Amino acid sequence: MLAVMLGYSEMARKKGDLARPLHNELEAIHSAAKRSADLTRQLLVFACKQLVNPKVLDLNDCVSAMLKMRCSSGQVVS
Repeated sequence: MLAVMLGYSEMARKKGDLARPLHNELEAIHSAAKRSADLTRQLLVFACKQLVNPKVLDLNDCVSAMLKMRCSSGQVVS
């Protein structure tokens, strides 16, 4: 998800015909996504040092929960 945010914000920034306020907002989005990616990387490194306690989960339940979150955010699910 962060890769998508970084990619789209980078493409929008490179168009160059954006108004200054919009350009500044895209810069902020891009910067926040980069910081989030760095934090995620650090958390993954930290997690690898800990013992793993695997657990069985129902993938259907996980997907249903994600779809409910997405629907509640106002996005259209196709």
